[in-house]
Amino acid sequence: DIRNPDIRSLRIRMRILKLHIRRIRIRIRILQKTRISGSVTGLIV
Repeated sequence: DIRNPDIRSLRIRMRILKLHIRRIRIRIRILQKTRISGSVTGLIV
């Protein structure tokens, strides 16, 4: 009974961390895409 609240809080923290990691990964992908497109336009110009 004493351990249950700790496990619940840990699960909630893991879910929040996973959501944050997904958002960060998406941001990194967008940044990489913009960098690649920027370098390509720079080479063309």
